[in-house]
Order: sequence, then C-alpha cells, then structure tokens
Amino acid sequence: MALLSKACGIQLIIASMFAVIFPVSAEDIGTSATAAPDPLFGMATVYTIYAASTFPWFISAADLDGDADFDLITANGGTNDVSIMKNNGDGTFAGAVNYAVGTYPGCVFSADLDGDGDKDLATANRTTDNVSVLMNNGDGTFATSVDYGVGDNPYSVFAADLDGDGDLDLAASCSSSDQFSLLFNYGDGTFASVVNYWAGDGARCIHCADINGDSYPDLTSSNFLGYNIAIALNFGDGTFASTSYYSTGSNSYPSAIFSADLDKDSDLDLVVVNTNLDDIAIFFNDGSGAIGTPVHYPAGDGAYGGCSADFDGDGDIDIATSNRMPDDVTILLNNGTGAFVSEGAYSTGGLTPYSLCSADFDGDGDFDLAVANSDSHTFSVIFNQSGPYQNFVCGDANGNGTVNILDATFIISYRFKGGPAPNPVEAADANGNGTINILDATYIISYRFKGGPAPICP
Repeated sequence: MALLSKACGIQLIIASMFAVIFPVSAEDIGTSATAAPDPLFGMATVYTIYAASTFPWFISAADLDGDADFDLITANGGTNDVSIMKNNGDGTFAGAVNYAVGTYPGCVFSADLDGDGDKDLATANRTTDNVSVLMNNGDGTFATSVDYGVGDNPYSVFAADLDGDGDLDLAASCSSSDQFSLLFNYGDGTFASVVNYWAGDGARCIHCADINGDSYPDLTSSNFLGYNIAIALNFGDGTFASTSYYSTGSNSYPSAIFSADLDKDSDLDLVVVNTNLDDIAIFFNDGSGAIGTPVHYPAGDGAYGGCSADFDGDGDIDIATSNRMPDDVTILLNNGTGAFVSEGAYSTGGLTPYSLCSADFDGDGDFDLAVANSDSHTFSVIFNQSGPYQNFVCGDANGNGTVNILDATFIISYRFKGGPAPNPVEAADANGNGTINILDATYIISYRFKGGPAPICP
C-alpha cells in the first residue's frame, strides 16, 4: 500500500516534529522498563494549499468525483474561496482547484443538495452574511456559487432534511445575531428565504442530529460567548421548539460540537470542544433527549476542532481534537463504556490547526485524519497505523524491500530535488528523530558501508 507516492504538484513538507505523548502512572516508574505501545498514527504529511494568504479555517472530506475515495475541501478565510484537493487513490492529493464563494468563509459542508447523486458544497461566509451553494457537475468540478442571505456573521453550516420532504435543507449558526438560520430546499438545490430561530450568545458551530429519538434532525449549537450549548427540538415539519441551554463550564468558550453514540446505548450523545478549558465536554443522552451535567476530559492547549471515529478498530467511537497552541492533534480512546483516555498527541506540522476531519484516505480500512492549519496556509494528512500495511522495512525509503545506497539517494532526491515521497514516510526516518533530512541519508550510508547502527524508525 503506497501511502505517499508523489508530490502531485503540491509543495510537500514533512512535519518537523513527531510528538507522541503517553500518560505515565506511578506503576510505570520502576527498575524495569515496559515498552510503550506503538503510536496509533504516523507522521503528518503537509501540503501547501496554493497561496501565502489562504488561511484555511475549515476542512471537510467527501467523494466529490465519484471515484470511491475521499477528496478534501478547505474553506479559505483569507482568499474567499474553497479549495478542492482530489485524492489520487492512495491518500496523496492533487493540486488545489479553487472556487470563489462569499467573503471570509469559515466552514464548508458537502451534501447532495440537488438530488442528482453527487456531493455539492455549501459555505458559511462570515463577512457577507450569506451561504454560498456550489453545485457539483458530476465530476468533482463545480458551477459558480449562488448566495443566500442568512443572519449576521454565520460561522458554520450543516445540511439535513429538516422538514421531512426528502431533500436536504441548510442550517447556519450566526454568531453576531445569535441565531439558527434555516434555508429550506425546494428539491432542486435552490432555497427559500431564510427562517431564523434563537440559538444563543455567540453561536459558533451548528450540528444537526436526532437528539430525542423521534427520527427528526434537531438543531444544536456551541455558544462561544454563552459558555453553553443550545438544543432546539424539531416538531417534524421543520419548525422547532424553544431552545434549551446546557452549560459547558465557566469561561469555557465552546467551539466545535458533534454527536456520536459514545456509550453504545443506541442514542446520540453530544461532544463539545472547550477552547478556553483545553478539554472536551461530553453530554450523555438518556434516550429521550434529556442530557445532564457534562463529563470533561483533557484535550490539548487551545483545543478548537473535533471529530469522532473508531480510530483503534475496537468497535466503539473515539474522539480527536485539533489544538491551536501546540499545533497538534489529541486522540482520546473510548474504553467501550463512554469513558476516555488520551492515546497521544501528534504534530500537525503546521500552524494553528483550527479544524480536522476523519476518513479512510488511503483505502486500508482504518480512519485517518486531515487537519486545516490556518496560519501556515496548509493542510495535513495523518495516517492511521493500525492496519497491516505498516509492516515496512525501516530505512527502505524507496519501498523495494531492502536498505542500500539507493535509499539514501531517494531521500536526497525527495528532500532537495522535488522527488517522490518515501513509502510510507516513516520508513525514511532512519535515525528515528522524527524528521526526514540529510542526516537520514548519511545514517543509511554509515549503516551499509561503515558498520554503523541499524535504522531505528519511530
């Protein structure tokens, strides 16, 4: 399985740090050492999107061109557009193709809005107070965007069938007007005028899910300035009950919100990322939509984005957060009951990761991560190593099964001449220091010709 075969016209940068942090208990300190478990994820592969002023705020994954792999989309606040990076089929990505949207898009969502079987796009545009809709031509190219007015400063957008008529409507969270803004689909991907409901103070992220088990998608939001989440239950026809609020903690500044059945009781629980508390708050659902006091787990410094998937393949749903201050991702593993422990933190190789998503980008059957690094104008792909494809030969940079001078020249070509990337990248980290550079090439030469130590990949 080739994880990284070529740069594909995008500047490719290897993460400068491979940070994996494992919790240490008193029992771990003694006279005998126990080997740490293998890290669940590998080194980040970082792609520059296309411009020094892109500022990608959000990243999303979908099969846009119908070739059965997951492509990536970023919403670029600095250039007022979305970038489409198509998957080459092996988890490497082609160069960005860009489409103009409204001003300062903070979120992009993919869904089949016109019912033709492919994924269209919608963005929430913070400065122009609208949502841009881009229709897919069927091949992963997109028509010119059409804009629909919503409330003030829409931070995020979500698609769901809110009125039960079989098509997907749009809902936006509007931070300055503290509203849910709803755009009902006529069935062809065009939308009626906005209908607004009260959300809460500084509504930041919106998420639609069936909270009370009646099969209708309800509205939820993280209210950044209210230190709470909002829930508005759907009557089934696209009208909603009065909003209820649940505290996320004093001065918590909640950012991302999403849902998953974390405790295997067949209802959807809610997860909120608290950026000022550096943690997540989990609201467990009793099945009727009633949620109690949240349970908090540490995440990372400046945690902002979040997503969920079964990262370790044990049949329950785990959580990942993107952390802006250390520029890394924290993995929280579910023990099967809805309780969580940190598996580790992984460098994104970029700056200020606001958003992340999860999908099987390389087709090996496990969930990988993609991260939008706003201040470095890049996105990162971090591959899950839980699959059998990770049985590589350390030092075998060119992937031919042996370690020799050709691997040293392969590394030099990759780092200094724009050659193809190692396969996988970890195989080229011969000295095990977490970066790929000239020292790995000289390490291999020393090993093969001067009796030096064998390669020691992380």
